[in-house]
Amino acid sequence: MGYMYQAAFDNGNSCVKGILNAEDGTVTKVKQKTIVSSILTTPTFAETSIENAVANLMDNMIVYINSKAIKKIGLFAVGEKANTVGDPRNMNIRIGKKHKDDIPVVMSLSIIAATAVQEAYRTSKELPREIEVSVDYSSALPATEFSPETAKDFEKRFLNDVHMVSIYVTSTPINVNIKFNRVKITQEGNPAVFAIVAGDSSILNEFNSRYDGEFVNSDFQYKKMLNVDIGDGTTEFIYTVNGKPQTDLCVGERMGVGHAADNALKLFKQTINADITMNRQQFMNAVLDESHNFHVEALYSMKQANIAQSQAILEKVEEMYLNKLQGDVNVITVFGGGAAAFKDSLQEELVEFANSMNCQVLWIPNKKAPYINVTGLDFLNKKLFFKQPQKVK
Repeated sequence: MGYMYQAAFDNGNSCVKGILNAEDGTVTKVKQKTIVSSILTTPTFAETSIENAVANLMDNMIVYINSKAIKKIGLFAVGEKANTVGDPRNMNIRIGKKHKDDIPVVMSLSIIAATAVQEAYRTSKELPREIEVSVDYSSALPATEFSPETAKDFEKRFLNDVHMVSIYVTSTPINVNIKFNRVKITQEGNPAVFAIVAGDSSILNEFNSRYDGEFVNSDFQYKKMLNVDIGDGTTEFIYTVNGKPQTDLCVGERMGVGHAADNALKLFKQTINADITMNRQQFMNAVLDESHNFHVEALYSMKQANIAQSQAILEKVEEMYLNKLQGDVNVITVFGGGAAAFKDSLQEELVEFANSMNCQVLWIPNKKAPYINVTGLDFLNKKLFFKQPQKVK
């Protein structure tokens, strides 16, 4: 049994967003927490039907990966499951070596394998013992580490091996062999420009209301834009002219939600006067979960940290606009996984600055902002990177 996917993955430090297009036209969209736990033995599986186990597979990913692309082959709990099994690990947002980290590879292989298993069951209502998967794959690296050399190194990790993934739907694993035919790694922030130009017109509703206009997406193809892509570990400042990134004028800074969360966690421990054991993801769970015992304290700490991080981002925008770009910007766009988190503490001051500079602000809506990079990658897959899809061999 074999499947072919055209896959776009935004390997964020907080969440992975993926779009997988199958040959039969099925589109699978995935959002998964970027957490991996290395474990020694398979956990006990709850008694449930095969149908339920397959349906909930993305939330219960236990995989054994044998691949030259990772430093240590072995058994992993991935994504949501890693929160409850083993010792969960995030990417190190301060070192910033995504192209060398095993976590993006483990996350990608696991999600692709789970998607193939779900497709196999959907089409046959049975679980095969083995599945062959062929993939055209795109992703991106932060500007702080992107270069032709690092992109090539990251691409080779996928291309240089057939990756063997045994994924546990129940206590019996299904073997999924994944071969990457073509891999394209670009710079974070760049794909979003294409998503804006060719995307959903609803992303302009607030913009048209603010500026009393009737702008359409294609108008932005001819703008000079400073694109602010707020992530977890990095914030990318991408300057584009007529839809094309000006590489020498693009920079990345280690700013974002993850850095705010690290600072908030320190403040949180001071606030509750306890050295509670929490990693960044667990702290964010307390921020988002209203039923958590320390939700109020965690939320307060996060809001304070967001204000400080927003100010740092604003200062970088001002520095880029005034010094590096000499004011030659028509529109400042803001998107990424951190756009919603910082909107309350950043948008008003950013619009005020832009107004004073005869510039406009396009803030991508909260529901669209985290997915605009992966949407752009998916667009580029179809129109540029992989125009002619590979066939399963």
